[in-house]
Amino acid sequence: MTEYNDTPASKTRRKQDMQALQEVGLTLMGLKPEQRARLPLTDGLEKALDEARRITNLDARRRHALFIGRLIYDADSDAIVSAVEALQNPLRQQRLQHWTEQVAACDGPKEAEPVLQQVLTEYPEGDRQALRNQARNLIKARPADPDAADADQRARFKRERKRFQSLLNDLEKNAPLYYLWERAPPAKGSEAPGRMPERCLTAAPSASLGSCRPAKPAFRLQASS
Repeated sequence: MTEYNDTPASKTRRKQDMQALQEVGLTLMGLKPEQRARLPLTDGLEKALDEARRITNLDARRRHALFIGRLIYDADSDAIVSAVEALQNPLRQQRLQHWTEQVAACDGPKEAEPVLQQVLTEYPEGDRQALRNQARNLIKARPADPDAADADQRARFKRERKRFQSLLNDLEKNAPLYYLWERAPPAKGSEAPGRMPERCLTAAPSASLGSCRPAKPAFRLQASS
């Protein structure tokens, strides 16, 4: 259907789509360079976003956001919008915290392996040995009896838990979000498959893993419709 015989309904829908992409453009204009680096942006979009840094007038910024919205429309808009939504999804950070608590609750490094495999399936670029070493340190630092632990024991456990969480945070911070749409390579030392789209990840209750103590709500994959 050409622009000469579009129905009023299709024109209205196209206008609504462009308004939505304009808002995405405004969001992109507010991102830091390291955040943009995680998104599947074209060279044209990168150039337009660099130009946006020099625009301060509010009306001019909205006009420029509309221009960016058109560039998104001409690119892979579904992948870009999905990546931006994933970047702003608070459940991703909650999942990292949950993995840390799961590992901390395990009786030994062997019991933590299923959790580490979940991490490496989501972040194939992760270093399995580094995760194992930090998980071992975290489990070893956990006081046998938290109520009877002295200040030094509690401080050590807190320090190792923070280090493991920081390792996960670095993986999340540097992970390209367009892997949500492209199949990712296997993790180092693993034959794990690539990732599923972000829309398939939802919070859900889960049983504890092996010898691990009861865990907080985890994440599972929904069956694709």
